[in-house]
Amino acid sequence: MEYKDYKMNKSSLNYFFTLILLVFFCDIYAQNLVFEKISTKNGLSSNNVLSISKDSQGYLWLATNLGISRYDGYQFQQFGSLSTPKGLTISKKGKLWFSNEKGLWSLNTKSLLLELKIANQLTDDNPDNDHYNEIFVDEKERVWSTDFHHIKCYDAKQNRLTYFQILKKNQQNPSIAKFSVDHEGKLWSVSPMGLCQFDEQKKRWIRFLKDKSFNSLTFNKANSTFWIGNREGELGEFDIKKKIFQVKYKIDEPIEQIQFSRTNDLICISRNHLFRLNVIKNQIEEIDRFIEEGIIFNKIFADSDKNELWVGTNEGLFKQENENQLIKQVQISKEVLDYPAIIRCFESVNEGNYLLGMSSGDILQWNKSTNDFVKIIQLFGCDIKAIKTVNKRLYVASNKGLFEIKKGEKLKKLVSQEVNSIELDEYNRLWILSPNEPIKVLDLSKNTFIELWKKLPYPTFFKENLFHRLCYTQDQKMWIAGWIPSGFGIAYFDLKTNEFKELSSINEHKKFIGDYYLDVSVSPKHELLFSGYGGYNRLNTNGLITEEVHAEDLKPIFADGQCFAIEEDLNENTWIGTAEGLVRITKDKRISRFTQFDGLLNNDIRNGFLMLTNELLIGHKNGFSIFNLKNANLEQYKNQLKLSQIAILGSEKKVNLDQSLVFTRKQNNLSFAFSPLNFENQAKNKYRYRMTGINEKWIENGVNPTVTFSNLEQGNYVLEVQYAEVAGNWNTNTRILKFEILPAWYETIWFKIVLILMIIGVVYALYWYRISEFKKLQLMRNRISSDLHDEIGASLSSIGILGDLIKKKLTENHSGYSFAEMITDEAKQAGTAIDYIIWNVNPQFDSLESLFTRINSEAAELIEAKEIQYEFEAYSLGNRSMSMDKKRNIYLICKELINNALKHSECSKIVLYCQVNFNYLEINFSDNGKGFNVDLETNRNGLKNIQSRTKELKGTCKINSAEGQGTKYEIRIPLR
Repeated sequence: MEYKDYKMNKSSLNYFFTLILLVFFCDIYAQNLVFEKISTKNGLSSNNVLSISKDSQGYLWLATNLGISRYDGYQFQQFGSLSTPKGLTISKKGKLWFSNEKGLWSLNTKSLLLELKIANQLTDDNPDNDHYNEIFVDEKERVWSTDFHHIKCYDAKQNRLTYFQILKKNQQNPSIAKFSVDHEGKLWSVSPMGLCQFDEQKKRWIRFLKDKSFNSLTFNKANSTFWIGNREGELGEFDIKKKIFQVKYKIDEPIEQIQFSRTNDLICISRNHLFRLNVIKNQIEEIDRFIEEGIIFNKIFADSDKNELWVGTNEGLFKQENENQLIKQVQISKEVLDYPAIIRCFESVNEGNYLLGMSSGDILQWNKSTNDFVKIIQLFGCDIKAIKTVNKRLYVASNKGLFEIKKGEKLKKLVSQEVNSIELDEYNRLWILSPNEPIKVLDLSKNTFIELWKKLPYPTFFKENLFHRLCYTQDQKMWIAGWIPSGFGIAYFDLKTNEFKELSSINEHKKFIGDYYLDVSVSPKHELLFSGYGGYNRLNTNGLITEEVHAEDLKPIFADGQCFAIEEDLNENTWIGTAEGLVRITKDKRISRFTQFDGLLNNDIRNGFLMLTNELLIGHKNGFSIFNLKNANLEQYKNQLKLSQIAILGSEKKVNLDQSLVFTRKQNNLSFAFSPLNFENQAKNKYRYRMTGINEKWIENGVNPTVTFSNLEQGNYVLEVQYAEVAGNWNTNTRILKFEILPAWYETIWFKIVLILMIIGVVYALYWYRISEFKKLQLMRNRISSDLHDEIGASLSSIGILGDLIKKKLTENHSGYSFAEMITDEAKQAGTAIDYIIWNVNPQFDSLESLFTRINSEAAELIEAKEIQYEFEAYSLGNRSMSMDKKRNIYLICKELINNALKHSECSKIVLYCQVNFNYLEINFSDNGKGFNVDLETNRNGLKNIQSRTKELKGTCKINSAEGQGTKYEIRIPLR
């Protein structure tokens, strides 16, 4: 076996063990803050960030050279005029206060209503009127600020501004004071007057320390003291009770601002430097890893809810990466390892120091505090499977055998065969597992191999089975996981009885998830966890299976059905490494899967699985992931999703979220931007949405927090949005947004009512127009019939009378007698014709009843004159009226029927029957005359006239006749 140890001799081995000792006994405190830079490239309005604050909803508010901005982790939204603010702060009631060249402003952070409270008086020569610097809001919601001479107090409730003179002469910088409150809510300040407290009763400032150089202060809630910085770079602590100020630290520049973080670290800035003071360890350090030359620090903001630090500079906004983030990535630098290698295993040497076994044969030492790597040794051609440190000896299992490294000695090979796993029992014996080989046991105290078992379950026990992993438990059992066909993959060796036992003899076969197990571990409750192809099993200490989780039932969580490494943490969460990510199953059976999306270096997790108290180390190629188990429950990441921005047709719209969202019909192209306000890397948040009436199923929107809808119809909408928390699970705190699209003017109910009324009005007008026209026509017909009757009828009667008088004066032999008789006859015929016209024109005779009364009267007179029997019947005629043309045609049809029968039928009986049936007039006319053949063509005009008039009336005429059998007409005419 060839190995490389960089001149591995006695001195180098001593160096190696010196490193190991350092790992064991050194406690190194070093800063390791990482910052993310946010600038105008990310949408920031100006890189000169002057002030920072956060509201109760979780939005970050910034003052820059170009005004006030709100930041939701994705977008910056501009408020107020594009001018430089002179201060910014947010009160406990959620009101943001800032000032600029126009005056003092307030902004409601929920409704986003902006209001100018005090307008600057630029027309006078007093510059104090135009400055409200270092704005601070106290417990009573009073706004404190400074100018060149004064501390100012604005009481918004009373709309009153009060001045407190601090200086008699102008100071170049109007920011002459800084403010803070103590644990009782009392207001304190540092200014050229020194350290002062505001007396509420006397309404004046009381001085406690006379030091004109005091420049910054903050209150320490942990011990009720003030920390104060001055222009000489001194940082000290003031005890309120003892009234004692003590300088603790000294830096090279005036201290501009100090603030405590959530972890009780004191963060302070000077013009060009950022420092962190660990009050508990009494150590101060400069945070300089992200500092660029020429950076000027303007303001710091330590989030009181999350362990985050925000720094405003002239080069942009810097955000400290969360030290307690869920997953951290650790990369091995190319200076240490410049070729690809996978971390196969970890070995914890002591807290904060670990050994890493690589697929390349390298063993690296990693110091967690400093994040430094040191290459200890490289075994060429080896793939390291496991490492154990025992009594200052290092045992390395690899595909080339088992090696021992001991102080002052050369590298020693103990086993030549491939070794998959090594495990130590309580008797200081090392168990060595090789594939298809007998298990070897090395007694480390005697440095000899021993065989503990008297017999095997069967002679081929070691040859038939493929053992993969070992695990020792406190009840003196060495558990074996692997491919054991007859034992279903699980067995153990009992050190009390010195016997092997396969668990298939005490468990039902269907409870095993398979016959090939890849890993085994012990839970904090001393239960056994076995993972393999098909899922995992949980066993009690007696070997009975108490839980079975089948990968087939949990697809796609277990995509290929293979469960590699398995461990359980102190919170009873089971962690499983798969080829497609890290799976967590909680004790209440909630399942999560973590992937590269959540911060893992790689999704393939089958190597280097080390469970610590609060962390899980996962090996990858040239690096590893650290999973923070304290944050595994993710309570602090389950933020309430907020509606951050609304855009209408692509243009941003500031809306009052305290009011219901209502949009006009023209505003139906909407974009809604959301944010969980966790300020995580945008690639770590993903979104999905659904909207009632449009898409009932969830639509995944990827990492895009903006949901867009086009051409929405009028109506009420309910939009539901969820985001995937850092763990990759959909947050069940769904953001429900209700909004309304108002109808267009032509879609409103009032418009529809007016439209219906208009239609009714038009129909009604048309109806009355027709009625009036009909009445006009009726009047005209009455007038015509009256004129005919009164004038022409009277004249014809007079002519007839005159003709009769002439006849009486003349004898029959007189030549003029015949003419007088002709005059009399023509006058009578003309009178009859006029009488018919009057009857037809007069509307009072338009009914069917009137029509058939006349027809019957004329028919009876003609038929009975011929001494022919006549019958007439009429039914259901009622008051049915008809047009003049229809009346005339029906009249002429009936007259033609009667005339034809009298002229041609030679009958002795005529029957006329009529009735109205379902809006049809049915006329049946028959005689018992000689009849005729209806199939023969005829030149009789009477029959043709009857048929043509019936057709004109859109009716039907059916004739039944035969020679010697009479004639029957069946006529059917629609009345509408």
